[in-house]
Amino acid sequence: MTNDNDIELIYNRFMKKSAIISLLLIAVYFCIFIFFWSKIDNYFLVFIGVIGVSLHLSWIVIISFLTYETIEKLMPAYFIFILLFLFPIICIFWHFQSSIASFIWFFTIIWGMFVFDFNRSRRYLLFISIIILIETVLILLFANKICNNIHGFIIIPGYLHQISEIASLCCNLLLCFYLSIVLAKRINMLNIIETKNILQQNKNNLKTTDRQIELKTEEEKKSQLMYELILKHLHEEKPFIKDTFSIAELASQLNTNINYIYNAIKLSPYKNFNDLVNSYRVKIVKKQIDNGQHEQFTLSYLYHSAGFKSQSTFNRAFKANFLLNPSEYILKLKTQKQSPEHS
Repeated sequence: MTNDNDIELIYNRFMKKSAIISLLLIAVYFCIFIFFWSKIDNYFLVFIGVIGVSLHLSWIVIISFLTYETIEKLMPAYFIFILLFLFPIICIFWHFQSSIASFIWFFTIIWGMFVFDFNRSRRYLLFISIIILIETVLILLFANKICNNIHGFIIIPGYLHQISEIASLCCNLLLCFYLSIVLAKRINMLNIIETKNILQQNKNNLKTTDRQIELKTEEEKKSQLMYELILKHLHEEKPFIKDTFSIAELASQLNTNINYIYNAIKLSPYKNFNDLVNSYRVKIVKKQIDNGQHEQFTLSYLYHSAGFKSQSTFNRAFKANFLLNPSEYILKLKTQKQSPEHS
């Protein structure tokens, strides 16, 4: 089974091979015309054809040593080069033939640019279109003047006009057909690579989520153990009877940090550290009230000795834990003690 790297390697090799074949087809096109032009001893056109073949073969040799990533960066330069190189050829055939088929190369170039460089085609399409528009205007306006000046060098028999037009049309159609196949395969490969990347990303996300759940579970376990340690410490040591007792002091006594204390208390039914500590304080006061110590000492003395700083805080904590305020609880307790005497 191929992995992601293999698929990308196959893709790059395919695109590099397609670029070489495309250049080879264009070189063959020039070779065909060199053959026809040499038959009529038209050395000017033969010279242009030889240059075209030589340049394309040079391109083939050069890119055979390059990676497709590098080749892709060179594509815009090639498209500009081929537009400029084909300009005199289209000029000549428009002068002798005045056929729209002379301009078919412009369409082929745009199609090739889209196939090999469609990721950046929006950026370069306008630029290439401007070049094509300028060349078209120049050909329509000045082709006759240019070719008249070199008419002695260019002699094309009438029958060769039709052969050249048919050959040019066939070569362009063949090249466009091949480029269409390349585009279809390229899109298919890119879709496969994108799907693989999405699956890999989802796999990585799943691993990350599992890891996060695992870490969360571990943190919850640690927080649960810390919460049990806090309860044990509060129950046995009763450090809360000091009214200055704080979460920082508790963390110091347990040799931990404040964040661990906060996370542990989140697992409890109490809203915060003060609610937890005050629950222990009111339990001490309640126990003292149950033992009748409120009759020997003032209630203020009892809650202050339990660690409360103010009566309002004590009253709120007492009612939050026992659903009655202290005076109501004392009255209820007194009523319960008196009920057997009235029975």
